[in-house]
Amino acid sequence: VEARLGKRPRTEVRIFPDRRWRYDLVLDLPIGVIVEVDGSRHASIVRNRKDAEKRNAAIAAGYRCLTYQASSVLTKSRLPKIVDQISRVVCGIGSVPEFSCIMRGD
Repeated sequence: VEARLGKRPRTEVRIFPDRRWRYDLVLDLPIGVIVEVDGSRHASIVRNRKDAEKRNAAIAAGYRCLTYQASSVLTKSRLPKIVDQISRVVCGIGSVPEFSCIMRGD
């Protein structure tokens, strides 16, 4: 993501000090973008409910959230599509002086 967007995401970020939640990747922009990568431990009904609560809280706080299965992120053929989707979401937010939405290689 960093190579494509020219901006390094923060990892394992706590947005809400009163909650134990950590978000996998956070891109700090005027409107933040969160990327969550869910592995097999997220498959249970209880865990799914907790993940939804966590994502909904971030969305309610103004973040845009994208969630991917770990198996997709680890698959070389799928990873470029995921990075492209993240790039489109970031660029849809709008350009700011310190962050250009012109992707490297375009």
